Amino acid sequence: MSVYRLTLCVTIFPSVFLWVMGRAGKMRIADFAVILFACWRAASFLVVDGSIAFQAIGISFVETIGPYFLARSCVRSADDFRAMATTLFVVIAVMLPFAFLEATTGQRVILNVFGTILPTYHDFGMEFRAGLARVQGPFDHSILFGAFCSSGFALTFLVVGFQNRFIARYAKAGIVAFTAALSLSAGPVLGIAIQCLLLAWKRLADAIGTKFLSIVTITAYLVVQGIFWIVSNRSLIEVLLGRLTFDPMSYWSRRLIFDYAWLSVANHPLFGTALGRWDRPVWMPPSIDNFWLAFAVMHGIPAALLLGLAVLISVVSIALKSGLDEKQAEYRAAYIITVLNWGLVGMTVYYWDAVYVLFLLLLGSGLWIRDSVPDAAFAPGAALTGSRLSNSPKSSRLARKSEV
Repeated sequence: MSVYRLTLCVTIFPSVFLWVMGRAGKMRIADFAVILFACWRAASFLVVDGSIAFQAIGISFVETIGPYFLARSCVRSADDFRAMATTLFVVIAVMLPFAFLEATTGQRVILNVFGTILPTYHDFGMEFRAGLARVQGPFDHSILFGAFCSSGFALTFLVVGFQNRFIARYAKAGIVAFTAALSLSAGPVLGIAIQCLLLAWKRLADAIGTKFLSIVTITAYLVVQGIFWIVSNRSLIEVLLGRLTFDPMSYWSRRLIFDYAWLSVANHPLFGTALGRWDRPVWMPPSIDNFWLAFAVMHGIPAALLLGLAVLISVVSIALKSGLDEKQAEYRAAYIITVLNWGLVGMTVYYWDAVYVLFLLLLGSGLWIRDSVPDAAFAPGAALTGSRLSNSPKSSRLARKSEV
C-alpha cells in the first residue's frame, strides 16, 4: 500500500467524525455532493462488476472521501490554508533540482533513490521533447508530475507570496512554473497559462470592477467564439487544444478517443463500464485524456455531474462570500483560481492516484472561507474606510475621542 493511501486509511474516520460533530464548520451542499459521488462510484462497481470490485470500492472511498474531509477538518483558518500552500510549495521546490537533473540526463533520479527503500512506480518509458527528457518525478507519469506542480502556482503567488517583496513573490511562483514545465506536457503548461490569465483578470477586476469586466469578458468570448465557428467550423477551445500541444498528432488521436468515449457514455449512461472495457475499437488505447469524460465513461453521467456539482457549488459559494479582509480575499482568489485550473485542465488530462487525491484535498481546503469571521475592521461600528485605516494609530485616537 502506498504511503498516501496508508495515511488516508488512518485519517478518514477521524476526519469524517469531526465533520459529523460540527468541528469542520457547517455542513455544506458540496460535502454531500462529494459523498453522493463516492456512493455512485461504489454503486457503479457493484452493478457492473459485482463482488470482484470490493477492493476497487474501498480504494475509491478512501481516495475520495479521505482527502476531501481531511482538508475540511484540518484546514479551518487562513493560517491553516497558508500552511498547506507553503507545504505544497516546499515539496515542489525540493523536487526542482532532481527534476532538472532528470530532464537533462534522462535518469529517473527520484524513482531510483526511493526505489532502493520502498516500491515505487514503474518507469513508463523515456520520452524526449525539444532535446529534454519528460520528467516523471515520483509519479506514475510525466503529466501527473506536471499537474501536481502546476496546482501550486496561484497558491504560491497569492498565499505563500502574500505581502512578500515583488521579487520574492515572482521568484517563488517562477520556481513552481519552471518545475511544472519540465514535465514537457501541454496540459500542465496550459494550466500555468490559465492561472496567469486569471491572476491578470483578478488584478484588472480589482481596478475597474468585477461586474463591468465580467460583461466585457463574456461579450468578447462570445464574439471570438462566433468568429471561430464561422471561419473554421470549430470552437475556440478546439482550436486552442489543437495548437497548444507538443505533438500536433496527439490532438487528432484525442478527438477520436473523445468521439468513441461519448458513444460509450451513450451506451452506458447510468453506471458506465466500471472496471470493464469501454466501447472502443480494438486498436484504440484504453486511456481517456479527459478527467470529466473518463468518469462519465467508467461510472455514468451522474458521477461526472455530482463531482462537477461539488466543484461548481464550492467555487460559486466562496466567490459570493462577503466581508472578507484583504488576506482572506487574496486566499479566496487563490482557491478559486486553483480549482478552476484543475477543472479546465481536466478537459485535457486524466487525474489518478496521488494527483486525484490532491485534487480532492484542494477542493475541500477552501470551504473554511464560508465560515470565516470578518476582520474587526468590518464589524459594526468600525471605521468605514477599511482595515488599514481603522488599524492605524490615527483612527485609534479618533475612536477613543468618540467614546469620550
